[in-house]
Amino acid sequence: MNLYRNQLAYEVHGDGQPIYFLHGMSLSSISMSSIYERIVNHDKFRRYYIDLPGMGASQNVQGINNSDDVVKLLADFIVDTASNSPIILVGHSYGGYLAFALAQKLISVVGVFNTCPVVIADSDDRHVAEHTTKVVEKVPNDGSMAMKGYLFLNVVISRQTWADYQQQVVPGQQQFNSGFWDSIRNSGEYAVTNEKQLFDELAKRILPIEVLLGRYDNVVGYKDHLAKLNQLPNSDITIDENAGHSLLIDDPELVAQKWQQFISNITD
Repeated sequence: MNLYRNQLAYEVHGDGQPIYFLHGMSLSSISMSSIYERIVNHDKFRRYYIDLPGMGASQNVQGINNSDDVVKLLADFIVDTASNSPIILVGHSYGGYLAFALAQKLISVVGVFNTCPVVIADSDDRHVAEHTTKVVEKVPNDGSMAMKGYLFLNVVISRQTWADYQQQVVPGQQQFNSGFWDSIRNSGEYAVTNEKQLFDELAKRILPIEVLLGRYDNVVGYKDHLAKLNQLPNSDITIDENAGHSLLIDDPELVAQKWQQFISNITD
């Protein structure tokens, strides 16, 4: 892993137009690279997989007191590494929230691809969906915390999605500084300062924005997104009938399909 300002750990692969991948809360860059390294054209794009503060290998959280600080650190990193190139942001959950904030802040952003993004930071104010499961094949319940998390988030239950959960989600959870992020939430600093105006401001950019949502997402839902994102003039929203908040694991085929459509529109 590389380290920016002794604080932000990241991996970078390839050459070409920069893409920055921002993972979800309590996860790590593994959750993004495991998916996107399979579907992104390695010959055209320079891929930055970032561990967000307090997660993965980014354990130095000095000076990070709120989400605004995270956005500023990421913006500085992008400016210092993109070499004035037009950039693409890819986010999941909290990483998607940060991607929206960065897209409003940085004129170099030319497209955003988000799965299950946070649009309302305060979980008490969200309209979340009722979770369900679709059992493709039975998976033995070993009673572990990982299994509990899997059954709470995933819709598609199978040996493959359970294996993917263990490979993509569990490593980040084991490194998650929950105390640090609990303190930010408890202090009321989890939302970016301009959250209420964020999507009005973002609408002025007329950016291509692709958003994939899970019909059974019990973490961020999808109804709030329809209200906020429909005002964006160049957005495309898909509600996946076979996914919840773990959409990247529930339905990687849809992610790959929508990515190819999105990137073709951006680069053609």
